[in-house]
Amino acid sequence: MTAQEHILNKTLELFYHRGCKSVTMDNIAQYNGISKRTLYEIFPSKAKLIVAALEQNQLISEEIVDKLSKNTSNFIEQIFVLHTINMKELFSLNDLFVEDVERYYPDIFRNYIITLNKQKIDYIEQRIQDGIEKDIFIKYINPKYMAFLLRDTFKIVKDSKELASILSPQEGSLGIAIITILRGISTNKGREIIDQHINRLVKNKTFVRKNNNQQYEKIYYSFNVISSTDTIKILFPK
Repeated sequence: MTAQEHILNKTLELFYHRGCKSVTMDNIAQYNGISKRTLYEIFPSKAKLIVAALEQNQLISEEIVDKLSKNTSNFIEQIFVLHTINMKELFSLNDLFVEDVERYYPDIFRNYIITLNKQKIDYIEQRIQDGIEKDIFIKYINPKYMAFLLRDTFKIVKDSKELASILSPQEGSLGIAIITILRGISTNKGREIIDQHINRLVKNKTFVRKNNNQQYEKIYYSFNVISSTDTIKILFPK
């Protein structure tokens, strides 16, 4: 990893948690353990740093998706593999970050974020269409509609305090929501694939949720959440 890539990855962490307006170049330099002068030598302005960070995020996502496509045979398998990484980081940018970019850097918003979001919708739509052709998903569904439904489900799960009080995103609530939807549009063949993966995870992992007494009980399975920057070498070691 180059010094520039390291800076971009660390900066993405800051942007992801705090948005970009409140993060200053001083903050970024300090977080990366470098001088402000060194940071400006690499990135002459904050706007250029934001663009570079977005491009870095896109490269990571594209490489993961490419590896997934080569190492899995269908969209359902890809979803289960993605549970071993932080889907939140991979498929969505922090809402505050997006809002900050839209408000304070409108050109960047138009040129990058809108395009990135469209690419993600297009990818999901293509995978669902592929699943229909492979008899994994039923024929009478609209792939584009399902792509937007999955995206909006992500937003609901991420933003719902009620859902988080029952099961947090870190405990797998996003995975359960997505898998529930996919199972609903699956053929018998698709449901068999889902159930095989679930049964394997049940045997190997523990999934916890809070009951009404706020105590924990074991059900189903859980997913490991790791940094997306380490995803490729962990999922696909050379």
